[in-house]
Amino acid sequence: MRRCGRLGKKWGRDMNGADRAAQMGRVTGIVLYCWMAIEVLLVLVGVDYVAGGGVNVWFATPEVMALAMTIAEIATLITAIVLMIWVYRAMAAARVLTPTLSITPGWAVAWFFVPIASLWKPHVVMTEIMEGSGDKAVAYEQSGRRLVDLWWAAWIARMICNVVLTYVGRGETGLQVSQVWWVIFGAVAGVAAALLLEAIIRRVTRLQAWSSRVGVFD
Repeated sequence: MRRCGRLGKKWGRDMNGADRAAQMGRVTGIVLYCWMAIEVLLVLVGVDYVAGGGVNVWFATPEVMALAMTIAEIATLITAIVLMIWVYRAMAAARVLTPTLSITPGWAVAWFFVPIASLWKPHVVMTEIMEGSGDKAVAYEQSGRRLVDLWWAAWIARMICNVVLTYVGRGETGLQVSQVWWVIFGAVAGVAAALLLEAIIRRVTRLQAWSSRVGVFD
């Protein structure tokens, strides 16, 4: 009886962890869609700026373009904070379901900010969260890995665009059309990455909910 009670308490904690991750996943999904809307707006402003050469524009004056870029940067910061909370909770829930995972919730967040390692470690983090959350069917795991691979490729593309942007037009006064092109490319890559990330979050949420329910009968 005592053992059953301990197992019941443990399962209750597991469910709470999965539930918290699921709740945060829903919030993160909403925030991601808001962020994508801002990035799409940035693309529209950028296209108008490029089409008019920064002078003969419909609405995208240099001031409007600069404001759109600032809003996008603030939205990116907010989205990153929300995402890191989800990563922490999702990894914590995954480690309960699969105790052999090598990355702790704290390091799951930290790897996104460690220089050099941040070029590949977040991909490892997402892979562990995905594979540690449930279904071991080979086809399902492979499709999950492809989803993570595509997400990380899109995000790396965005990072490259941001790096190039810091060098393009250096030494010139004012916002250059060449710079705006890279803003557009980066925003498009970012939207692609966000769509894929939202799909990853939904899949992890489903897997963790299913695995937690199945755990009652183990």
